Amino acid sequence: MKLTNNLGLPDALVRAISNDSYYRPEIPNYFSCTELLQPPRQRALKLLYKDEIVEDASERIWSLLGQAAHVICERGNVSDLVEKRFYIAVKVEGVIYTVGAQIDNLGLEDGALRDYKVTSAYKIKETDPNWTAQLNIQAELLRQNDYEVNNLGIIAILRDHKKAEAMRNPVYPQVAVAVMPIEMWSSNQTLRFIEDRIRAHVAAERALPICTSEERWADENTWALMKSGRKSAVKIFDDEAEAQEAASVTGFSVQFRPGQSRRCQSYCVVSKFCEQYKNELKQGEMTDG
Repeated sequence: MKLTNNLGLPDALVRAISNDSYYRPEIPNYFSCTELLQPPRQRALKLLYKDEIVEDASERIWSLLGQAAHVICERGNVSDLVEKRFYIAVKVEGVIYTVGAQIDNLGLEDGALRDYKVTSAYKIKETDPNWTAQLNIQAELLRQNDYEVNNLGIIAILRDHKKAEAMRNPVYPQVAVAVMPIEMWSSNQTLRFIEDRIRAHVAAERALPICTSEERWADENTWALMKSGRKSAVKIFDDEAEAQEAASVTGFSVQFRPGQSRRCQSYCVVSKFCEQYKNELKQGEMTDG
């Protein structure tokens, strides 16, 4: 991957971004926990176009902040296990794969596995399924390396926390840190999940699958009620039949608005190589036209 600096960020900041300490071992048939949780199509495209991918330093600021938070939180360690990588072997269809992950913090006295996330207040309204899967994969790696894991949790550092909103809204996070308990799976459930993810990624390397709406972070399709002579919608409907019924009055029409794939638009480094996304953009252009 090539890193650019199109916005002219300070050289020291760009160097900090480019000197990422992430280590991926050169092991045959290796999957990191992060790779397993990626959409299979996305990972396969990254492999295909690894020498052509370009990302601007400005897109890596939040990642840099997350790395900084991990380093700072590591200062608080007294006797816990922190920032250590573990591996296990998993056999799928007769092939041995190595799965690796680096844990953030394991309490050696209470068996509490914690992962730090620098995220938004909106993000913690619901538990991200990937967070649940990530921590359970880490827990299985620890168990197979003879460590005890009794419970799981996310320590979410809220980068956009607003005190005024906390005072106004009792449902809003009251402080800039949230501790979120995570459901713990059994070893069998976790291993089945890992094996299924490996199968999906191996199959994607042979034939590209379609990214699901969940993988694309796609909004739902909507139908806009339009009035002649007016540019903006009168009302947005989630149901086409309701929109058509509302448009039965003379002078109104219905405009289909396909859901936008937010990951593809802003958070996928291989979207420009992706025919699925290109076709979605063409469909949007046809609809607008």
